[in-house]
Amino acid sequence: MRRVLILTTFIGLFAVLGRAETYTGNLIDASCLDKPNPTLATCQPTSQSTTFALVDNSRKIYKLDEKGNGKAAAAIKNRADRSADPNAAGKADVVIAKITGTMNDGIVTVETIEIR
Repeated sequence: MRRVLILTTFIGLFAVLGRAETYTGNLIDASCLDKPNPTLATCQPTSQSTTFALVDNSRKIYKLDEKGNGKAAAAIKNRADRSADPNAAGKADVVIAKITGTMNDGIVTVETIEIR
């Protein structure tokens, strides 16, 4: 009986640790982070962006995994309001994203991504 209780406890513990978290913030082009003095305004993603990161309200940066980068690129390309003119001058093009995933070694393993 004790073994069953211990096994059940461990299964419950791993289930809680394996749950996905939700991250919300500004989606940015992660390649911009290597440039001097990056800002949210200068790091906005375009349809040509291939690597992405999320910046939350506290300015913490979450880089996305390879599959997450692919999902973010597809979401950016399929965004309805980008079809008119995604690079129009003077257009405020802040991309807000909601990402569900798990943190692994400082990188978010993305399960789902929603772009607003």
